[in-house]
Amino acid sequence: MDDPVSFGHLRHTGWRFMETNVDLPIRLPRIPDAAISNYLNELLNAGSAGQGAFPVAAETAETAAEPNGGPPAARRAGSQSEAAGPAELAGRSRIQPWPPPSTPAGVASGGLDGATLTGRMEDVPLVRDALTNAVLNLPGRNPRQTKAFINLWRFYMVLDYELGYMTNSITATRVHSAEMARLVEIMVRWPWLLDALGARRPVGSDAKTVLADLMRASGDDEEWERVTISAHMDVYDESTVGLRELLQRRGGEPDTLIAIASRYL
Repeated sequence: MDDPVSFGHLRHTGWRFMETNVDLPIRLPRIPDAAISNYLNELLNAGSAGQGAFPVAAETAETAAEPNGGPPAARRAGSQSEAAGPAELAGRSRIQPWPPPSTPAGVASGGLDGATLTGRMEDVPLVRDALTNAVLNLPGRNPRQTKAFINLWRFYMVLDYELGYMTNSITATRVHSAEMARLVEIMVRWPWLLDALGARRPVGSDAKTVLADLMRASGDDEEWERVTISAHMDVYDESTVGLRELLQRRGGEPDTLIAIASRYL
């Protein structure tokens, strides 16, 4: 029991157990990007099968995204009072409020609930690219981890829908879905960092959480080092370096990511 190799650290315990069952450990070749992408597409296509096309059209000024951090004004009474069917939805320049004032929470106009909305967003190129990018960066690169990532992303998408954090802006919903993929990537890749990233900053600070502070500092070497050290993180650790690369990823919407993360970290 005192053997430091077998019991001194949890990372060795599994190998010691496997040695009793497997005489020769086998390392398989790295799964190619194309294979992971194809498996992801199969998962997403299976999840969205039969849900119909997502109504995409040019937005008007009145569908502009509401500020993040609270339920959008698009869901307030009076925005749309009558439920519309799928055919009517497809012909409009915006999707209906989720849910309309007269509809119980979780059931949107035309039967568009949170799971259906999430399934339809999976077919949007911006969202599909964000999910693919995240999956290709997962450390395990295997079907089990890929499926776990998609399930977690779907869970948080539906949860945000039910809590009222979706607007009736198509553009905002696309961005929201893509940034949710970045947050779930953080959760899956570095679960041991979540408590530190979600820690609240002192009252009066511009950044409300450590993650927001890191986002702001990600483009400056000196500031990044200062913030990581203040958060008791190792600036040279592989996970910290990877996190910085994720925060600097081109095409992201930092404010949306920070707003979503503030609810779940």
